[in-house]
Amino acid sequence: MTEDNITIRGLTEGGDIPVKKFRGTLKEIVKDTNQYGTYVNLNFQVVEIIASDSPFELPIIPVRVKYSNRVKSKWGILAASMAKIIPETEDLNDQIDKEMLLEKTEGHMLYSRDSNEGKGGDIPMPAWEVTEIEGIGVADAGAGSAGTATDRAKELLDGSTLADFNKQALSDPKIRKDAALVKAITNKSFITGMVEAGIFELDENKVYHKV
Repeated sequence: MTEDNITIRGLTEGGDIPVKKFRGTLKEIVKDTNQYGTYVNLNFQVVEIIASDSPFELPIIPVRVKYSNRVKSKWGILAASMAKIIPETEDLNDQIDKEMLLEKTEGHMLYSRDSNEGKGGDIPMPAWEVTEIEGIGVADAGAGSAGTATDRAKELLDGSTLADFNKQALSDPKIRKDAALVKAITNKSFITGMVEAGIFELDENKVYHKV
């Protein structure tokens, strides 16, 4: 289930769980509104609990964050962390069924109306951040990091048979984010082009080598 009007884009300036860091697959996005505002519940199917203040054995982890269109908010922090990783053409709904690594980080200076003896003000608060999506982190998502998806495909092809290459390449997070490359690998035009261009050659054991 998704909510089409929930977005991590276009930002301007409770019900907690003991888990502090985990890996999970985003299965559902649910919005609810009460007297305190609108909240977004991101329900993750547990893959791995990495850090928790107490045992957590449920199969679903609900990450509940108050929705805001301001950068300086818990939703703004979560949104900014995700936006650093995914393509600019994608939004939250595009991440359904993707595996993510989330961590509750400390020290975010956010407004609390109860601070400063009820006068309000900024105080350090914890907030959820996404640090990886499908194995891609902020460093990997950078324009100059570890080459392009095509570079990664060439790296995997070198020393591989066709079957081994397809298995590795089609499960590689960086390559899977490039739809055109995935199609070229699937219909074999990628390998054909590499061989015809003289970049790779096939030996007698049907193993590809970079020339």
